[in-house]
Amino acid sequence: MMQFLRLAALLLGGLAILYVCLFFYLRAGKRERLEADYPESATDREREAFVKSAVDAYSSRIAPWLALVVFGLPLTGLAVYIYVTNFM
Repeated sequence: MMQFLRLAALLLGGLAILYVCLFFYLRAGKRERLEADYPESATDREREAFVKSAVDAYSSRIAPWLALVVFGLPLTGLAVYIYVTNFM
């Protein structure tokens, strides 16, 4: 049982690091795309306000999906693998 808990802790730790890295990577990419698409004639204050509001909205949308993909898929795959190898 201790080996399983050790495996689970390492897996969740690694997945948490991956989640944080992907979250900030996706936010940075969205920020760069928004800054590139915004007209150059606008003031810096307007551009920053627009980019901040859009990135915040994007972050709130992407966080649950990213958590599902990063945590849900590998853990589901591991559970299916354990079930198939032990009970079939």
